[in-house]
Parts: sequence; C-alpha cells; structure tokens
Amino acid sequence: MRSSIVKIILVCPVFLQASMVGQPIADPKALFVSTKWRTVNNCDSIAISDRKGFAQMTDDSKMADPSKPFNSTDFMIDEKLPRRRLIVAGSSDTYSFIAYQKSGRGLHNRLIIFRLIGTKVDPVWGGVFTDSVGTSLDISVLMSAGKIEQRSIKRDSW
Repeated sequence: MRSSIVKIILVCPVFLQASMVGQPIADPKALFVSTKWRTVNNCDSIAISDRKGFAQMTDDSKMADPSKPFNSTDFMIDEKLPRRRLIVAGSSDTYSFIAYQKSGRGLHNRLIIFRLIGTKVDPVWGGVFTDSVGTSLDISVLMSAGKIEQRSIKRDSW
C-alpha cells in the first residue's frame, strides 16, 4: 500500500503542471518580487526552452546582447541588425522571464514571464515599461510600483 501512495505523489505534480498550461499568473507583481531569479546578461546564456518559447511569440526572435548595436527605431539602419536588445533574463525552478528593448514607433522595454512545464515554456504574463533597468531587482522595483503595464501575450505582438 505504501508504494501506491508514493506513485500517486510522484504522478500528481506532472498532472497539475499540465493543467496549468495557458493559465495566467494570479499576482505577477508578487511572483516577480518574491522569486529568487538566476539571471543572465547575454542571449547565448538564455535557456534553449526560453528562446524557443520567445521565438514562437515573435515574428523575428533575433536579439542583440546588452550594449550591442540594434535597430532602435522604426527606420531600419541596418537590415542585418535585430529589432530587439536583451536587458536581462532570468529563471527559477518554475518560472523564467526575458526583459528586452524593442524598436518601433518609439523605443520601449518589454517583459515576458514564462511558466516552466517540463522542458517547455508557457507565456503567462507580459508588460511594457519605459524606465531604464539593468537587473531583475530594478524590474522588481518597477513591478512593485505598478510601472509595468500589462499587455496581451498573443503571438506576434512581441
């Protein structure tokens, strides 16, 4: 009987995770502020699952590393340069995020939070902001102050 109980306990987390796909975060501010993030500051260090999830949400997932050149306006200076530049990315055991700059009609910053489900990611929250940031702590401060405006996380809007 004891081994049956152990099997149920091991199976339940997978079932619960699968049922969470597409579910929004109840309190993104609390989640972001309370999570201990492992951060990276270059695109090659972003987890492959996060990069794939990001690519599925965008029309062009190329991104420059921080301080590297990119097309920062809607006028394309160099077609070879990406339209996005990484600010910081991070992960925990259950969530990850990518914060980046995006060109267009005015340069702006974007934050997308993913829920990690096995080896895949599910986008669960997105927001835009204009304040300058460089770390996950900076983003936590903005989240706490309500300075990151929630946006739809539909594909191609990122």
